[in-house]
Amino acid sequence: MKQKPLWESFFVPHLKGESYHVYNQGNNGQIIFRDDYDKQRFLDKLEHYTSPFVVIITRVLLPDHFHIVLQIKTDFGDNMRKYANMDKVIRRFKRISSREEESIIISELLRRFFMSYAKYYNRKYNQTGSLFRKNYRRVLLNSKEELKRVIIFTHRNVQIHGLVKNFRNYKWSMYHMYKDESNWTTLSGKIFQTLFKDYAGMELEHDIHDDDDWDIQIE
Repeated sequence: MKQKPLWESFFVPHLKGESYHVYNQGNNGQIIFRDDYDKQRFLDKLEHYTSPFVVIITRVLLPDHFHIVLQIKTDFGDNMRKYANMDKVIRRFKRISSREEESIIISELLRRFFMSYAKYYNRKYNQTGSLFRKNYRRVLLNSKEELKRVIIFTHRNVQIHGLVKNFRNYKWSMYHMYKDESNWTTLSGKIFQTLFKDYAGMELEHDIHDDDDWDIQIE
């Protein structure tokens, strides 16, 4: 059987109930977050565009790239109607593609999210052109073990890149959020419970791996 080209693994459709590793970097490696305000604007826009449809399990922001681990919700309800021209977008894609409706919705909202942040950034710093590398990457996480490994990789990423000596101290990671057990009652916290059981289990799993111990699919 002919093997699927590697690049196809980075552009899989978004399906309800599935988990994904979403990431991208600055175009030609450029900085995409110059200060804490930029990072907060990015997170605010992420929440605005995706919260009705997506659970952000964890994420980390570095100066020139980001990693987000998310799960598509199983029930979209009537939330689609809140977004301008979404029906029109769906009809257009249906004419040229067999993709599921939820995949079209998620892809379009993420596109709008990235465009919105890029417009903010370019306006703030008086620059033009593409802020992000063309086409964000997303990898379907096919098992709990794969999801767990990508979460740990995401948290340790700042240490892997040498930004901090201890990833636990990095402000722009969600790792520290899970130190507070009250956050384990949220939708993302319940996913963490199924993977790590509790905070002690999460700590142990994060300590098992070192910064060279990865086979995460990255391009």
